[in-house]
Amino acid sequence: MKANNLINKTESLGQKKWFLWSIWGLYTFLVIALCSIHEPWGDEHNVWSMVYRLSLPELWGAMREEGHFCLWHLCVWPWVNIFGMDYHALFVASSLLMSGAVWLLLFKLEFSFIGKLFIVFSSPFFYYFPVVARCYALIPPILIATAIVYQKQKNPFLYCFLIGLLAHTHAYMEGMVGILWCLFIYYYVYIPYKHGEPQRAKKNGWASLITIVLVLLAFVQIMGGITDAAEGASVAFGRVDIAQNWLISIYEKHRIQLSMTLHQHVSTLIPKIDLPITLFLYVSITILLHQLIQSSENKVTYRWIVAVSIIWQILFAINIYGMAFQRVYLLYLPLLYIIWIAYRDNKDIRRYATYIVICFWLLNTPAQYDILKDITQEYCSDVSVAKQLEKSITEDYPIISYGAESSWLLKKDVLLADETKNSLENILLEVYPTDSILYLITSHDVTSLHNDRLTFNKICTNIEGNNEFTGIGYELEVGLYTVTRHAQTSECNIYRANR
Repeated sequence: MKANNLINKTESLGQKKWFLWSIWGLYTFLVIALCSIHEPWGDEHNVWSMVYRLSLPELWGAMREEGHFCLWHLCVWPWVNIFGMDYHALFVASSLLMSGAVWLLLFKLEFSFIGKLFIVFSSPFFYYFPVVARCYALIPPILIATAIVYQKQKNPFLYCFLIGLLAHTHAYMEGMVGILWCLFIYYYVYIPYKHGEPQRAKKNGWASLITIVLVLLAFVQIMGGITDAAEGASVAFGRVDIAQNWLISIYEKHRIQLSMTLHQHVSTLIPKIDLPITLFLYVSITILLHQLIQSSENKVTYRWIVAVSIIWQILFAINIYGMAFQRVYLLYLPLLYIIWIAYRDNKDIRRYATYIVICFWLLNTPAQYDILKDITQEYCSDVSVAKQLEKSITEDYPIISYGAESSWLLKKDVLLADETKNSLENILLEVYPTDSILYLITSHDVTSLHNDRLTFNKICTNIEGNNEFTGIGYELEVGLYTVTRHAQTSECNIYRANR
């Protein structure tokens, strides 16, 4: 009885607007605080560099090699190009998106308030999507908005627009986009037409075209990359997972770590029972999800959404691009979606839905360690290296960078070069034929290039890279050099360039 009273009191708080605003404000404040101490790694700040250095048409064309869609870059674009922000523009964009998602969840989505709290403060919503700022921050606001529109059953055009917009978030979500569109066509175009409602079918048919247009717009951005992948020259080539790898990736981020921690830091008498608890939670989620679907009015719909969405992600992981980092949390999102849209069916479903969310939250314990380490340690040293480079570059010489990720963070005109495609001598000849002194940022040994035509002077060195707890820990020594060309070399190069 006491437990039921506590649950009822907590749920009643969810009806009070002031309390909802307090939760939203607390969430937003904590996310901003975490963002303020997080140092972005290469996959994060590369987007800032692209937005800073490329025009909009160039950004669009760059998606071929980038392997993502331009929507995330466009969210970052105004903060960089209108407000002149440095890499913090990434956090402004991700915080606004996730704060908006939480606002929609708290104020507009019909769902258990306790369940909402466990979602809001789950690791993907609280840390991995807003703080590790990448395109994944786009998904929750779009998915929550889609669920809200579905619950209301009033606006097919907005619903289809949101499905199409979901196609611009991440390739892992395309399976879900496809099945949601197919189900819409079946239930809201074909069935009404079959039952003698041609006007309704026609209206919904026109709405479905919005999804098709947006999906084609997404496809156009990456179709060149698909061709490259077929030819073995793609950002995704060689980065697939065998089944064992993606299962390990999921387990590493979705497991209990409590008893092991207590055993190590409190008392060795505490038994290590993390594995059985973890397995129990996995079994519980499976049973609860089965019961939720069985108790719902749309069993077939929910089975299709879960099956196609998750199978697509698994096939993508083992054939195109591996399941790691934030991608391991994308498996959670189709399950969230179906428990949102099924929530109103009956009381049993509401209970199952809340228990599923709580089980997932309990499996998030590895994230607490990552958050603590992010607070107390340097997540990535690229920012500190970039600051040293900024201080050390005192002259207005051209800057060439070979592969040093910290150089992406410089608010300067930097030629980002690929050493395998463009040698330093070719760049000096073709791009800077008249410059006698240049800066070079590189992680490679340049002593072999030192000769009677080129003189290299080391200005500083530092170590860039990710902390090991990020999952891709590495260290790389980066050097800043001045490259001096002798006068006769410069004249010779001008002669060659003019020929």
